[in-house]
Amino acid sequence: MIEPSEPLFHFVSSQSDEAVQACNDLIDHYGQTPMEDALTLVPLGGDGFMIETIHKNLDHKIKDMPIFGMNRGSVGFLMNSYRVEGLLERIQTSNMFDFAPLHTYVTDVHGDTNNFFAINEVSMFRSSGQSAHLNIKVDGTERIAVLVGDGVLVATPAGSTAYNYSAGGSIIPFDSRLLAITPLNNYTPKNWRGAVVPDTLNIDIEVLDHDKRPVSLSADYKSTMNVKKVNIHKSTTIKVPLLYDENHSLSERILNYMFS
Repeated sequence: MIEPSEPLFHFVSSQSDEAVQACNDLIDHYGQTPMEDALTLVPLGGDGFMIETIHKNLDHKIKDMPIFGMNRGSVGFLMNSYRVEGLLERIQTSNMFDFAPLHTYVTDVHGDTNNFFAINEVSMFRSSGQSAHLNIKVDGTERIAVLVGDGVLVATPAGSTAYNYSAGGSIIPFDSRLLAITPLNNYTPKNWRGAVVPDTLNIDIEVLDHDKRPVSLSADYKSTMNVKKVNIHKSTTIKVPLLYDENHSLSERILNYMFS
């Protein structure tokens, strides 16, 4: 992957003191290669910064650059452990996971459209005092005629342990090729607690009575208002190469989460 004579790392960090110091220590040790010439991107921070870094890669169309994140945040679920020494050897022996984000195609109440990508989840929320009324179709088949509640989210395996889990959704093994659909404080259907579906399916959500019951959408940290309808599916054209230590298993971490 990387020859010993060409480490070519580009280091970035969140704004925390701990992450900034770690970034400076690594640059002192390995040097700093400009982004356009680097072979590996090394973000220092927590999971939020890792997701932010991935989005910036997508925006700058350098999505083919492998990312080896190191934890200088709190949870660091998506990160490797931090240490300065042996980075080249770690990356040379690391395992690569090609992560496909969710592609979200949004139409607002004025007919305008937008595209978003999400690493963790796509969430739809009521944006007034009125509950949201949502129609949910999966691969063209209506599954929920009217969901009444605060909203709904669609989570990837990476995001299944985050907001999805807090909302009562299922934790999904990282390599399972599944998505979680989870209601947010739903009143109707009263007993529906969500679903887990293959990630090859299209999920269509329509906002009913949107003039009286407006809904907003968030895809990770990007958002838009006055949503009318949404199509969500796993991207078939974009894959983000994430690198993990050979003894670091995201699947094992998620399994541990399930039994904790």
